[in-house]
Amino acid sequence: MELAEQHLAELVVVGSSSSGLLGRIALGSVTEHLVHTAEVAVAIAPRGYPSTPLPLQRLTVAYGGAADAAELIRTGAELAKPWRVRMRIASFTVRPTTMFGGSIARSAEDLVTEQWTRKTLQSARKQLDAVRSTISIPDADVVLGTGTDWPDAVGDIAWESGELLLLGSAAAGPRAQVFLGSAASKILRHVPVPAMIVPRRHP
Repeated sequence: MELAEQHLAELVVVGSSSSGLLGRIALGSVTEHLVHTAEVAVAIAPRGYPSTPLPLQRLTVAYGGAADAAELIRTGAELAKPWRVRMRIASFTVRPTTMFGGSIARSAEDLVTEQWTRKTLQSARKQLDAVRSTISIPDADVVLGTGTDWPDAVGDIAWESGELLLLGSAAAGPRAQVFLGSAASKILRHVPVPAMIVPRRHP
């Protein structure tokens, strides 16, 4: 961090641990420390990522909910515009396996899923519209990934070549510092594309 400050760096780029799966992100001792203490954004490439990276085509913002995601959606828009890439908003949820085991009626299960989907889509759209009122960017797709575990949820949406996932820092973490939360950490381990974690914005 001292070196990054010395060179006025805005981003630290690291690779995955050699002990991780090919095509996935695995944190080693250094990267684990960085994603909880860095004062600048941290980008991580999956293990085995091509040495000649593909041109960036799309930025996917991991939407964490109405309470804390507005700043991340704005950050995504601020990056997508100068980078001239498409922007997408993705939200992920893991549903308990008991929901599929007959403990509640199928109609009740469907109702819960439908209500969550509608609420999430409406909230993401509302925040996106608020951002687009001040930042001129094209409309963004909003997608939902669901599953009985995190690999299923992350794999429930399509990923493409030249994509970058944008993750925010946990609300409990300090501002202007990267602090990877529990949900973001799970998403990070299963995403098949590079990811960038940004600090919380200043007040």
